[in-house]
Amino acid sequence: MATGGGHVGSRLAAAGLKIVRGAFYEKRHPMEKWLALTGCTGDTAARVRGLLVNRRAPGGAWTDTRVLFKCRTREAH
Repeated sequence: MATGGGHVGSRLAAAGLKIVRGAFYEKRHPMEKWLALTGCTGDTAARVRGLLVNRRAPGGAWTDTRVLFKCRTREAH
């Protein structure tokens, strides 16, 4: 992964941080538990299930991709 960070990199730089490493990872969310925790029910829950159909994982879960940056302050060596 390039660690320039694009838009995120420029915002971190403005905060005095430098990206030293970045990684993507997938996070699994059990669909029904996640819907219940968000209070999503009925027709809205059915619509959400449809919108996430291409993100479905085995066992009734869905996944999303997260990005994690390790940063240092500009003064750090």
